[in-house]
Amino acid sequence: ALASFTIRQLVESVLDLGTGCGVQAIYAAQFAKRVVATDFNRRALNVAAFNAQLNGVANIDFRHGSWFEPVAGEQFDLIVSNPPYVISPESRYIFRDGGQAGDGLSRQVAQQMAAALREGGFGHILCNWVVDPDGDWAEPLRKWFEGAGCDVTALLYMIEDPVTYAAKWLKSQCLARPDDFNPSLERWLAYYADQGIRAIASGGVVLRRRSGAHTGFTA
Repeated sequence: ALASFTIRQLVESVLDLGTGCGVQAIYAAQFAKRVVATDFNRRALNVAAFNAQLNGVANIDFRHGSWFEPVAGEQFDLIVSNPPYVISPESRYIFRDGGQAGDGLSRQVAQQMAAALREGGFGHILCNWVVDPDGDWAEPLRKWFEGAGCDVTALLYMIEDPVTYAAKWLKSQCLARPDDFNPSLERWLAYYADQGIRAIASGGVVLRRRSGAHTGFTA
C-alpha cells in the first residue's frame, strides 16, 4: 500500500523510516543517489541489509536508532514510513504496536516527518488514527499538520469500530493460542473504552514541503 502511493521521481536523498525488511528502501534506491534506512530493531536492519545485497542494491545506508534520531539535523527529498501504527494496549510486537496512547505514535512520526523534508520534498506515511464515528474522518489529521509548512493529502482506506478493529489484529496473533483470543479482545476493548475511542481510521498521508502561509489540505 505504501509503495503504491509513493510519488516516484529522481531525487538526491531518501529516508525509509522504520525500514523493517528493507523493501521500501530497495524500491526507493532505483530513484535516488542515496537512501538512508533506519530501524530500532537491529535484527530488522540485518535482514534489510541482506535483502539489499540479494537484490544488488548498494546505495543504502543502514542506521540503527529510534525514529529520527539517526538522522538528526538532516533533511530529505523523499521520506517513506510504514510505522507500527496499530492502536493497542500492547507493546509486545514492535513491528505492530506503537507503544503510545491512542494514535500518538502515528501523530508523532507524521509531524516530525514534515520537519525532515527539504523544500519541495514529499513524505508518505501509513497510519491509523482515532476518529469520531459521527464526525469528519479527516479532522484529526488537519489538526496534526496545522502550521507544519506542508501541503497535505489524506487518504482514507476504512473506518472500523473497536470490536472489528481489535479482532482483525488479534486473529493472527492468537492462531497458535486460540484460548487467548477472548481475554485479549476484552483487554483491548477495555483500553478503547478507557481512551474514549469509538472508531479507528486506516489510511495514509502524503506531505509536500512548501514555504508560505497558504498550504493546502485535501482529503
